[in-house]
Amino acid sequence: MKFGFRTPSIKRRISSRVSIKRNLVHKASLKMPKGYGWVRNPNRYIYNKVYNRTTIGTGNLGWLIGTYSSNTNKRSNTKNEAMSSQKQPVIDYSSYRFKSRNKKVAWILSFTLGIFGAHQFYYRRYGSASAMLLISLTYYGLWITVPWVVLNIIKITLGYYDADYDAKALVSKYNTVLNAYFIDDYKWYKKEYPKLYSKYEFFIFKYLTNKVELNGSKHEQLALIKEKCGLTNHSAINKLNKLIEYDRLIEQPLEQIQVDYELYNNETCYYVSDCIWNEICRNRSGVEYLKEIERGKALITNKRIVLFGREKNKRIYLNRIRNVFPGEEGCYIEKDKGRNAFLTNMDAMTFYIQFQKVIKKIANESK
Repeated sequence: MKFGFRTPSIKRRISSRVSIKRNLVHKASLKMPKGYGWVRNPNRYIYNKVYNRTTIGTGNLGWLIGTYSSNTNKRSNTKNEAMSSQKQPVIDYSSYRFKSRNKKVAWILSFTLGIFGAHQFYYRRYGSASAMLLISLTYYGLWITVPWVVLNIIKITLGYYDADYDAKALVSKYNTVLNAYFIDDYKWYKKEYPKLYSKYEFFIFKYLTNKVELNGSKHEQLALIKEKCGLTNHSAINKLNKLIEYDRLIEQPLEQIQVDYELYNNETCYYVSDCIWNEICRNRSGVEYLKEIERGKALITNKRIVLFGREKNKRIYLNRIRNVFPGEEGCYIEKDKGRNAFLTNMDAMTFYIQFQKVIKKIANESK
């Protein structure tokens, strides 16, 4: 009995597909159902069962890698997505040190042990390195890894790997862009990689700006960073502009808004926006899914969050709200009982800031 990797055979693959016996059996509808091969040939059935468990083929490598990546990157439900967007991004770059990779060493590793992913391990690109190592151990692996190494050498020469590595190192060095020394190091990065820095601009600012805790006094510092860094990536510029806008909104006084909708007595509106009202439902298997309920105008008042829809209205009284979690896709509202709501097609952060200001105002008035 064989153990380890199977020996690929193109001849057997072709013959199995053009076999006259196989075609006749299929056309005559005499093919055994899956799992019933033991009826026709018990010896072959037992042999194949053992062989498939003690050996691995080249086709299984992609399946193993795909299964691993899919299991590690499973999408959470809507509640967890909304809550996680408010938390700090989990990135472990503690092993990186700013500007610690040597291009000459990378060249030597790629020319000598490149087919085994040595240069990828050197740049701590462990996913690509492991894939190269596994593929190189297969029978036809060199036909894949040799061109791969040639492409990697070109990228090392052009500085792509160094720029990627130093971008991660820059992120690991700082907790936030508001650090006093961040601007100097970022200017060094732009000078070191004049043709590549714009590609990694959003990557750097995406994580470092997520760690900025807005309190109404950070917009001046953020505006200074935007001016001094000279950003070119539109996504990074838009992200900084949004943070500046949100921070200014926090310190602005709460203003009443006149609306044409019918409100309760002594009810005042402080926020109005277009909105899609969704609810978190469960199917019979217990899996949560998002169900659209209504579209219309969402209001935040001193008594409730209410949606005036096209066919019906929805509301949640403030005293029944446990928490509100803003996310990239919308705002998740957790209630004390009943179905929780998920409001989309709106600026979730603005909604959250205004909601917090209303709650704070009510608390101050009740003292």
